[in-house]
Amino acid sequence: MASPASRATSQEQRHKRRLIDVPELWVAAAHDKIELVAKDVVAVRERRVQCEGHERYDARDTVALPRDPRHRCLVRRCDGRLRPHHEAVRVDVFIRLATWDDRAEILMLITTMGGHDDVALHADPLRELGAILRDSNARTFVAESEGRVVGVANVQARSSLTQDARVATLSGVAVAEPLRGAGIGTALVAAIEDAARTLGCSRIALRSAAVRTRAHAFYRSRGYAEGRPSKNFWRDVPELGRDASLVAQFLARAARATSAVAAAIVELGGAAAVGMGADGAATEAVDLAAETAAVAELRGLSLPLVSEEAGVIGDDPRGNDMWIALDPLDGSRNFRAGLPPYGIAIGLVRGGVAVAGYVCDLSTGRRWWAGDDGLAYADGHVVRTRRGELIGMPSPPGEHDLVRPRGARHRARISGSCAIDLCRVADGSLCAFVALTRPVVHVHDLAAPLAILRAAGACVRDETGSEPRLVADPSRGYRLIAAADEELAQRLRASG
Repeated sequence: MASPASRATSQEQRHKRRLIDVPELWVAAAHDKIELVAKDVVAVRERRVQCEGHERYDARDTVALPRDPRHRCLVRRCDGRLRPHHEAVRVDVFIRLATWDDRAEILMLITTMGGHDDVALHADPLRELGAILRDSNARTFVAESEGRVVGVANVQARSSLTQDARVATLSGVAVAEPLRGAGIGTALVAAIEDAARTLGCSRIALRSAAVRTRAHAFYRSRGYAEGRPSKNFWRDVPELGRDASLVAQFLARAARATSAVAAAIVELGGAAAVGMGADGAATEAVDLAAETAAVAELRGLSLPLVSEEAGVIGDDPRGNDMWIALDPLDGSRNFRAGLPPYGIAIGLVRGGVAVAGYVCDLSTGRRWWAGDDGLAYADGHVVRTRRGELIGMPSPPGEHDLVRPRGARHRARISGSCAIDLCRVADGSLCAFVALTRPVVHVHDLAAPLAILRAAGACVRDETGSEPRLVADPSRGYRLIAAADEELAQRLRASG
């Protein structure tokens, strides 16, 4: 009897490589190999003759191309005879997880579905694929044939309130037109169904446009039942009105900047350094990409920005001027290693005081923010600090061991992201964050969490016992402690 491991392996391999029967295609018998040619072809540098009732092309002068350039990946040179092949052709198809490098071919497939042509008109088409590929609750599969992507399908798992179940939502199923009906869609859906089981789902759901009758027949043949008719509605997220406060506008822009950064940093973990940041640390390619994406969104607020990489962007803030502190990727070493957490921190500052903040752990999607209503939020829930057993600390330098506060009985945790650790104090996951021995926290790390900590009831003190005053200088470091309450802060500071 096969072991569970061998059964799992065989189940995984079953949908990965298949020989697909492709009927009713023009086949060009090439010199050394066979490739598919779409029915609707046009000859380039034509020299046509009749041969056995069919048009003949001279291989020395002619390449047969589909009229639609999206199908040219399925064409090779002819050997002189182009004929209808009435027997099925065996095509080797490999089903695998998609990568960022597949983006252009996936985009072409999506535009053939109908109703999604606008995706190709975006400034950076299919940029959100990066966020989808990093989503632990999503899987995107592609069908590959001889080095070309000829099919795609996506599934995302979520808990459904109306169905009271964990549902796998199937979307983006597309197969190159010349290969439709050949079994590639079946292979992709089989991979999706295996993934749905792995993701713990009990149901698979999908929506299909009314005009896609052939797709409807395909899903019925796979055992999918048709639900009650429904209407789909959509609209762009409305912009805030002119009477919205600057803080509300800031939070909306910060949220959009976060999404832009999540999409911009995909596949940049292994890229080399590209310079030196304003904080004195090396600027990696991923840091620069994240900063560029965030600044493009935040510029709409027409406020000076102080960023970890570029320093001051715009006029130098003075007096009670409003300005934005930006850490586009806090925990970039974690990101390069593929180790959570890593995130973005965006703070709004006036007169040295943080008045609003937005932080997102990009590895999980968890978001913290605070605005002008006096409350701190984590994923939409109001949060407050609380006492506990865990304290966070910054990473010690390589030549030193971790030094905990003397007499502290708390267990220490080091995440590699100061901004996220400070937010964990705000939501009660940590009872304190202690960074008193070295000035390793900078204004871009601190501004956003400081607004959130204050709204959550935390006590934040520097080495002098005062609340840190924010300065628009990314090179300046802060020594500080953030604790659930003042008594704990004083005790930890005295023992530190």
